[in-house]
Amino acid sequence: MARTLGIEITADRVRAALVHAGFRTVAVEQVIELGIDTASQDAETALQRTVANVLASFHRPPDAISVAIDGRFVSLRPMTFPVGAAKRIAELLPFEIESLLPFEVEDAIISHQIVRKTADEIEVLAAAVPKEVIRETLARYEALGLEPRYLCPGAAALDGLIPLVPDLEAGPPTVILRLGHETTDVLIVSEGRNRLARTISHGAEALASPRRALLASELKATLSAYRAAGGMPLERAYLIGVEPAEQSQEAFLGEAIGLPLARMPLPGPEGKEPPPPRFGLAVALAGRGAVRTDRIDLRRGEFAPPRTSGAILRHWKLLAACIPVVLVSFIFSVVARHSVLEAEAEILREKLASVSKELLGQEVRSASRARTLLGGSLAPADPLPRFDAYDALNAVSQTMPADIVHSLRKLVIEIDDQAREGTLEIHGRVASITERDQIAQALEDHDCLNRVVPGPTTPGRGGEGLNYRLEAEIHCPGDEPFIKKK
Repeated sequence: MARTLGIEITADRVRAALVHAGFRTVAVEQVIELGIDTASQDAETALQRTVANVLASFHRPPDAISVAIDGRFVSLRPMTFPVGAAKRIAELLPFEIESLLPFEVEDAIISHQIVRKTADEIEVLAAAVPKEVIRETLARYEALGLEPRYLCPGAAALDGLIPLVPDLEAGPPTVILRLGHETTDVLIVSEGRNRLARTISHGAEALASPRRALLASELKATLSAYRAAGGMPLERAYLIGVEPAEQSQEAFLGEAIGLPLARMPLPGPEGKEPPPPRFGLAVALAGRGAVRTDRIDLRRGEFAPPRTSGAILRHWKLLAACIPVVLVSFIFSVVARHSVLEAEAEILREKLASVSKELLGQEVRSASRARTLLGGSLAPADPLPRFDAYDALNAVSQTMPADIVHSLRKLVIEIDDQAREGTLEIHGRVASITERDQIAQALEDHDCLNRVVPGPTTPGRGGEGLNYRLEAEIHCPGDEPFIKKK
């Protein structure tokens, strides 16, 4: 069972959510929030200690850690490709997105995920992030003692809520706002898929300032772009992240998107109260890592996570307990297989005794003894001909002169297995009657092809070549008619 930890670090707090994914279940196991105490120590030391305390609060380390990159550094764009290019999207993306990026495409990591697929086209959400941003983000978390396995792209990280909230997977088109102190992430979910993701550079601080009009304007522009691209009408709006300072600010956000805004009910640990909306990003990050579908992956190329034995060492106790079980199971399977094979061998020996009694007049149970009797006077006549239709076809192929350009139009082979003889008929085209005669002579020279008779010839279509027919008898020396012994 995979356990993924989603971590969100703000200016004064660290929030974490642990999600475990089983064969058919995905559930939140634990959530925790700790404040960063900067009163008695410098900010970096305080943050390191807080992160260490968060990790120590879990009874055993997580299998993977999932974090997000600030959406202001991520370029998220919907793009459409013909369905025939489905296997080449990763190759085509850099060329399609290059002119849209504010940075060089060679200096970026590019990934994508499918958001819609029809009979004619595939729509993807493409993400591009400068390599330097990824490098700095990983270095920052490594300095805190964390090694993120999953690096999620800004607002698109919120689609990790879909497998954890059944209402999103099967419900109507929904817009989710994650309100941060400095940014607002917008995610539109329809039919259980991420349809649009965008980060706006105004957050909770802007709601209490004249910049609130800019936030409203960008929210309206984002939703207008979604509708202009053919998106289905939105029916619900949810809010996660920090809570607005006043009720009027929350109403203001609802007016900006044109829908009543409700606090999103987040899944929580079994038997406990669900976490408040401010845990939304941490839960989404954990869900995105726990459920591995075809989503945007920024840890690729030079930033791909290293393959180490660390995960194996963390579970050495479990492995030590499993090894004896596997060994006992292996021994049991070997013994059971040997028993089955021995039973099958006894059945085959009984069958050999029955067949040998009928054909050889003696009841034998040994394969070597049966072979000895078959080679002696008790051996029955072989019912199979020495020269069959496949041998005749091989004979024609081998005897055909290599310097003749020959076109085969019809080949008929008939062999009587009892009489051990048959006929061969060839219809073909060659350049001249001389080549026809060379073919007839080559067939006549074969031991098993006799009385080769050339048939009539006709000019080929358009006066090209000569159509001919050859007939021959098939009988190999020493291959006498089969007579069953009594």
